[in-house]
Amino acid sequence: MWVQKILKTSLIFYACLICFHWPSLSLAKELPLALIPIQGGQGASANQILNYEIKRSAFFYLAQPQPGAFVLKARFVKKGLEGELLHPNGHQLFKRVYNNGVLKTDLRQLSDDVVHAATGHPGIATSQIAFISARNGKADIYVCDYDGKNIRQITTDGLPKRHPCLSPNGRFVYFTGMEPSSAGIYRIDLSTDQRSRIASTHGNTSERAVVSPDGKQLVLVLSEQGNSDLYISRNTGKSRRRLTSSPIAEIQPSWSGDGKSLVYTAVVDAEKTQLFVISSKDGKHPAALAIKLATPAQACWSPDGKRIAFVSGGSKNASITIHTLSDRSTRVLTGGQSPVWGADSRHLIYTDRGALYRIDANTGAKGQILSGVTPVYDPSWTR
Repeated sequence: MWVQKILKTSLIFYACLICFHWPSLSLAKELPLALIPIQGGQGASANQILNYEIKRSAFFYLAQPQPGAFVLKARFVKKGLEGELLHPNGHQLFKRVYNNGVLKTDLRQLSDDVVHAATGHPGIATSQIAFISARNGKADIYVCDYDGKNIRQITTDGLPKRHPCLSPNGRFVYFTGMEPSSAGIYRIDLSTDQRSRIASTHGNTSERAVVSPDGKQLVLVLSEQGNSDLYISRNTGKSRRRLTSSPIAEIQPSWSGDGKSLVYTAVVDAEKTQLFVISSKDGKHPAALAIKLATPAQACWSPDGKRIAFVSGGSKNASITIHTLSDRSTRVLTGGQSPVWGADSRHLIYTDRGALYRIDANTGAKGQILSGVTPVYDPSWTR
């Protein structure tokens, strides 16, 4: 049987996966950060925003200046907002001026820079989330800030659509149009509102495009041969090449952080699914992940390559589950569907009963981003 044959390669490929390494700080505990109050006319509101963003990152706790603490200094200068971060040993990690024209944007960028300089992980304060909702009566694509604020409607046609996917830099959003007369995968340039069709589809709800970490490639799920297979193309949809051609459906792909591998759901039969990993270069040697929970699906690979989030339990008892590659451990995190990692490889967004949530995969702390009054589904998150 096809599945049994590829299972034989799993252990070898899996051994390679756990050898991957990205330098980063341990996420086991929060780091002390002394925030020197910003002085000046907007200082009070600036301090409040910066305190909020630093705390929401979950990497720090605010402390008084003391041995062992990072020190963050910020002040208003002629060119904008100047931020400076000092290591506990007194070494200057960075000193930059921010002038985006909006103080909140400057402070969020400063917060992200602090996270990255101190931990090696990108921050999420400036990230964007795309989702589908019928807020105006018909299903359309919306984009908002990482905390659910500043919601913008991207499409207004109200036609059936699925699977929005933001490019890493937030400039493009890809989605699948489900209208029979115009079924296809589309790309919208958010800077110009220009829409282009990059692939024709057959109206299959599994068909979609997922952008690579560097934004240069797409993995496409297409059913051109009657069965869902994976294809690789440029981010414009051109130079397409087939990656899989097995007798079973391959759906819901997600890129590894380095762009060299893909994890996807294999629909083995009507009541059984399995997660597999393949090379994004040639699709050879698919390896099954050692997951014992029933019906794993909707996998999402963390940007640092260390963990894979997925949904287990089927539609009735759907749970967000974390698989750690280094020790092959698996744990259920919370109920929900459609998990998506943030850039920091620590936070996940997911949907549950029509609402959108964010959860800290390390501590389990979670909060609602968007309510389920008008159901939200198919979230995507910039990295």
